[in-house]
Amino acid sequence: MMLTILLVKSSISGYNNGIVLTTVLILLFVRPFISSLAFPYADSIYSHLLLIALLCRILSKGLPIEKIKPLKYPLLIFICFLMLSSFLSDNKTAGLKELQRYATYFIIFSSGVSFTERERIKAIRALVMAGFIIGILAIYQYFVGFRHLLDYISKRGINDQFILDYICRKRVFFPFVSPNALSGYLIMILPLTLIYKDRLWLLMPLAL
Repeated sequence: MMLTILLVKSSISGYNNGIVLTTVLILLFVRPFISSLAFPYADSIYSHLLLIALLCRILSKGLPIEKIKPLKYPLLIFICFLMLSSFLSDNKTAGLKELQRYATYFIIFSSGVSFTERERIKAIRALVMAGFIIGILAIYQYFVGFRHLLDYISKRGINDQFILDYICRKRVFFPFVSPNALSGYLIMILPLTLIYKDRLWLLMPLAL
């Protein structure tokens, strides 16, 4: 009887962990499609959902103390400086917001460290697939999207010279708000595709 109860609890725990992991992977996939500058409210909702999902994962899997232990002193110094800069800042509200952001980064790091090899591969796949789609969208914007955007602007009677110059330069940025943000993201994603040695076609939209 006791063995049956333990088996049921184990299966339920594994099922819940699978749901949490799937939620985290979906959130990792959609992250680059939500611009914090263009959609601050959606970005706030996303950040809270990611934080909840990662906390649920840490609660179900536990905090990887042994893996974080070698970094305890650098992390402790970093956290102390973060708290000092937040509390000594002239803008306390902005300081606390940044502190919350760094706390989320630490939770992401802690959760990522606890990933198994299989889970890491799944996370990399989610990131690479998102980068692949963004590469396709960037190609579309370069060849088709800018023309549609100019048609939309002309129909709306928008004569802002900065916007017109920005578009005429044809430096792609979709789904980000600037070409530099797009290029930075793709440069970050590009090395992850190297694990797919038999799928080098994934590099094509990223490289273009």
